[in-house]
Amino acid sequence: MNAAGIYSGTLMEAGMEELGKNKTPCMYLQYEIGYISNGSDWDALERPIRRDVKFWLSDAAYDNTCDTLESMGWNFDFVNPKFANENVNNAVLECEHDEYQGKVNERWYLSEYKGFSRQSVPKEMLRKLSARFNTRKVASVKPVTNSPPPVKLPWDKDDSDIPI
Repeated sequence: MNAAGIYSGTLMEAGMEELGKNKTPCMYLQYEIGYISNGSDWDALERPIRRDVKFWLSDAAYDNTCDTLESMGWNFDFVNPKFANENVNNAVLECEHDEYQGKVNERWYLSEYKGFSRQSVPKEMLRKLSARFNTRKVASVKPVTNSPPPVKLPWDKDDSDIPI
């Protein structure tokens, strides 16, 4: 297993595959990685490694993934994917470790494209959230009691004798 960190690699291959028991479609970008960052420079690895960066195309992830691929200069071709952006073809990659079912795995990302694009929340969802929040807000308001009027201080002037 490689150390978590920042690496440099060259895109060698891109294609499609199905993964998992649900056979979820996924675009992979396979990189040959030759360098790791030491914080101020690049150190060569003992020998290059090949790792995949995956972009899931499930129904739930499809729009976000396509937005990300488009921002990478993707040619919109699932059969022979290519990327126009040089920072995809010669990329800075991140390796992270995560645990799944008791096993630690490497997860590889393109540093520049690690996050998904933001999507606005539909107006109907905003309306429901506002209604839910307002219900909570109303429930948390303490009832107003009839408190006595404030005491008049001697230096407060009574302006009741001023004609209007």
